[in-house]
Amino acid sequence: MTWTWGVADPVLEADRGDLPHIQHSAVRIVLRHGGDEDAWDTTAPAAVDVDGVHAVLAHRSITDATLDCDVYLLEGDPAAVTRALRTAAPYGPAAEVVLDAPFRLIVPFDYAFGEAIRASALPQTIA
Repeated sequence: MTWTWGVADPVLEADRGDLPHIQHSAVRIVLRHGGDEDAWDTTAPAAVDVDGVHAVLAHRSITDATLDCDVYLLEGDPAAVTRALRTAAPYGPAAEVVLDAPFRLIVPFDYAFGEAIRASALPQTIA
């Protein structure tokens, strides 16, 4: 995939180069054929107005020039934000959506194993 365009929540005042680095805890992935102009002009600007959406990044397949992948950088419950997006920022009739799915990316760290290591006979420091 190659990155073709991106739109961020205006509150973030992000430059184009900042977009892939915006912090998020989940994503919504939309694979689609067509509808790129509508996605850029209508869908993405409406999407970043939805609470929990930081940015939308569009990518084009390098092996299938008709396939686009829109990655929504989300915060909060990805399923709830995706439902809100489908209502507030739908794709136009020129887009054939192949996949539309939210994914929770960031799992809170669990360091429960740390106490077992600290209580073990392992050296407490590294020489």
